[in-house]
Amino acid sequence: MIVIHNHIARKVGVAVQERIDALKIGQKMQDLPEELWHDSFRYYLKEDPNRKGGPNMRMIRLSPEHPSLTVTAYIFNKFVHPYENRFISVREAARLQGFPDTLKFEGTLTSTQ
Repeated sequence: MIVIHNHIARKVGVAVQERIDALKIGQKMQDLPEELWHDSFRYYLKEDPNRKGGPNMRMIRLSPEHPSLTVTAYIFNKFVHPYENRFISVREAARLQGFPDTLKFEGTLTSTQ
């Protein structure tokens, strides 16, 4: 039997789950109705005259038809599974980066994301 390590989806609050549920494949935060936007995202798009840096809350539902965006740190609030209403797991992020399933990440769920 093959054991798949680090394949646990992070739990989210009600507001974040609403955003995830509303995202369609390939959509991003800005594609959601504005009432679902995170406050920092709304500020960045609507009120920040300088628009330096990006919004704190980015979210995209991955598309199986297109390459993934680059996976770096902090996957926990960005990459939504293409078919399931949840963020991708550490294992799924590792697969996107080409790591083998035999590689086990050590530490807490938060530290491995």
